[in-house]
Amino acid sequence: MDEELTCELSDGSSYEQNIVEKEALKLLVVRRDICRQKSEAVLPSSKPNIREILWQSMQLRNVESRLVEGNIRLSGEILVSILYNDEEEGEHLSWYETTVPLDAQAECGVMEDDCIWQVQMVPLTMELEVKPDYDGEERILVMELALDTHIRIWKEEKIRLLTDLYSLAERGKTSLP
Repeated sequence: MDEELTCELSDGSSYEQNIVEKEALKLLVVRRDICRQKSEAVLPSSKPNIREILWQSMQLRNVESRLVEGNIRLSGEILVSILYNDEEEGEHLSWYETTVPLDAQAECGVMEDDCIWQVQMVPLTMELEVKPDYDGEERILVMELALDTHIRIWKEEKIRLLTDLYSLAERGKTSLP
């Protein structure tokens, strides 16, 4: 939202002006982007092979953002939990939980490092599928993540602001909306 502020009167009139310097935030970037990441995790050898995934959960944890060389870099971890039927005889359930590093970035175009930024993320899709390893056993978990990111970047700047205006010689008029 842009607001107009009077900085000073420069029409040559005999007005006295009180001008102060203030710090304000200038909005540099408002951007929306979709960050994608594809990761794999291998089931440890102590766990049985996967026959069918019955329940799954993927959660973002400890997500941090940094402004680096014109990009917003997102880092953290994805907690992956699955409950599955294994390939052993009978109906046998197994549980597996692991964390996968999150490392994604979105372009923002700001090269300055003294800015203030805010990143809001909403997971659009979090998909998990199983694929066979080099032996043909169902042991590799493939995770695909898409994050809808809303990026806002501001920079502090000093502005001159007219706070008072008066004249003993002339009568002024104001125009307020």
